[in-house]
Amino acid sequence: MEPFSPILTPRLSLREFFKKDAPALLNACRQSPAIAAMHSHQLTGPGPVRRYLDCLTREYSRGLHRTLAVALLPDDKLVGMISLQIHPAFPRGEIGYWIAPDFQGRGLASEAAKALVEYGFREQQLHRIQGMHFPENPASGRVLQNAGMRYEGTLKDYVLVDGEWKDCLMYAAVITESSSAPDMQKDASR
Repeated sequence: MEPFSPILTPRLSLREFFKKDAPALLNACRQSPAIAAMHSHQLTGPGPVRRYLDCLTREYSRGLHRTLAVALLPDDKLVGMISLQIHPAFPRGEIGYWIAPDFQGRGLASEAAKALVEYGFREQQLHRIQGMHFPENPASGRVLQNAGMRYEGTLKDYVLVDGEWKDCLMYAAVITESSSAPDMQKDASR
């Protein structure tokens, strides 16, 4: 198994999480209820964060790079997380992400999402990549649009968060329609 090569953008490295990321990860979860909710409110202290990072390290050792750190270059400072969950039976994936509150509003989520969508089409040979967000977070919808996705519809009462059913807005990109993977479009049409 080859080691994972970070996905690089002009400002970011999408890379494996390391133990040194624990304080920044815990801080982001403490600062943002939305980030904590994405982790099922389980990353509440150093112990749970350490166990989560150990779990990711085990996944990485098996070649599973579904959840990556978003690190700011050149100092490799953790500023977020991005994931691409690939469906095991179909060539499609679902993207998820967050950026720590201190680094939001700089286009980092869009830059990371676009890079991961391109990676999913080119390296993972996915046919479809989707993502969703809550209606009260329109900035996340702009991230998905900036990554080349189009709005597809509203999923009513799709997730249960803190005892409340919430709608999600679904966005997706398909390889045959995506400008994120022009070389793959030609291959897909053959």
